[in-house]
Amino acid sequence: MTFVRGNERIWVVLGLAIISLTIGVDIALDIREGLPLEHLIHEFTILIFCFLLVSLQTWVIIRKNREIKRGALELASIREQREDFKRKAQRFSSQFHEAVYEQFRAWELTESEQEIAILLVKGLSMKEIALDRASKEATVRQQAMAIYKKSRLEGRNQLTAFFLEDLFSTQKNSEV
Repeated sequence: MTFVRGNERIWVVLGLAIISLTIGVDIALDIREGLPLEHLIHEFTILIFCFLLVSLQTWVIIRKNREIKRGALELASIREQREDFKRKAQRFSSQFHEAVYEQFRAWELTESEQEIAILLVKGLSMKEIALDRASKEATVRQQAMAIYKKSRLEGRNQLTAFFLEDLFSTQKNSEV
């Protein structure tokens, strides 16, 4: 684990490389001047340590870049799958939309009841529907009761199941 952020790693590597180069030049000058061996060993140790840190940071940068590329590929794949699903769903959606509203007309729902029925199937609460339609919750409840009576369904679950159940059971049956 490193405590350096990704965009700072390059600067750390560059700084360590400059320090290493400076120490290398200093060692060369110290050898020419004939300085004692223990001084040279001390500077070689610092140089080796700097090279190790440069190597470690370079390895971290390479590893992080690979992770980023892998993540970008995965994200691109997920986006492609999502777009493919959206295309398929859009083809089906207009036909499904028409079938739902055809059923609403068969039940003789008013336009207001049709809007509420859609919101019920979407899963909105009575309070959310009332807020969305700028009406009272009691009014929404009365309209929902009218929807259930006209459709001869017992409630929201049966209303939702009426439109969605066959979507899944048909697919399941065709796979068997």
